[in-house]
Amino acid sequence: MTAALYPPLQLPESLLGVEILVVDDGAYSRAQLAVLLGHLGAKANLAANVAEAQMALQRSERSEPPIRLILLKRDLPLVGEGDFVQQMNAVTIQLPPIVIMTTHQFPVPPSSKYSGSLIKPIKLGRLQ
Repeated sequence: MTAALYPPLQLPESLLGVEILVVDDGAYSRAQLAVLLGHLGAKANLAANVAEAQMALQRSERSEPPIRLILLKRDLPLVGEGDFVQQMNAVTIQLPPIVIMTTHQFPVPPSSKYSGSLIKPIKLGRLQ
């Protein structure tokens, strides 16, 4: 019996103007995703850790357009996946969908709150 995997990523038909929060402790990964998302017309908000992600979500609730998607590096240092969701729920009324970024596929946690996954390295065609 094989474990279920996160569902494939489902993106809006157009990313033009969509605010996306990228949470990754790797500066190169954040910069690369900002460029890729920019080519698709999306606006990347970059966060290196939970505190920066919380600030971005709080700013988003006070502005337009709000963040509509979170791309989260799996195994972010000092934060378990469930802890990330709990910490984000503490600062926002409605958490946008969260997509896990990882270098490999892995089983869905029993209480998964994630909308999909992206396998690194992320290519432009995978985001279209």
